[in-house]
Amino acid sequence: GPEEPAPPPNEDMNKIGTDFRGVSIQFVDEREAPLRVRTIYEEIKSAGGVPFVLNDYRAMGAWPDWLEIWWKDCKPVLRAPQYTTICEKLESAATQAAVLIPHQLNLAHALLDQYGVNIDERRRMAEVNRLFCRLLPGLIVNIALARRGLGLLAEQHG
Repeated sequence: GPEEPAPPPNEDMNKIGTDFRGVSIQFVDEREAPLRVRTIYEEIKSAGGVPFVLNDYRAMGAWPDWLEIWWKDCKPVLRAPQYTTICEKLESAATQAAVLIPHQLNLAHALLDQYGVNIDERRRMAEVNRLFCRLLPGLIVNIALARRGLGLLAEQHG
């Protein structure tokens, strides 16, 4: 086969970005988590009004000390009016941005019929989609708060 390409010059590295495909992320399942992590997971589920823990928080559970500190600091923020406003703005911006993307997903009834997706499955898919759309802005803000708390924003812009 062809020879391996040479690594890009240093001045091009900023243009390329980071490739995270080789990063291994450990997820901590609720049933296997230590008690303090399970307790935080229960509080996160309660705060989000959902019966499950999103994978991002399960990944954070791999570092129980950090998860505990993050949740202790993050929990009061969830009740702040600014938090709700920011989440609403994110959801609105995402909805507006999706309209601007030239390619639209084709999930027409005829196509779903072709693949045997019945009306009950379609309702369930729509319900799950609404749930994810409701949860995603908060998840983005919470992870950004964690990033900020770790000092990564200052690092990037400093």
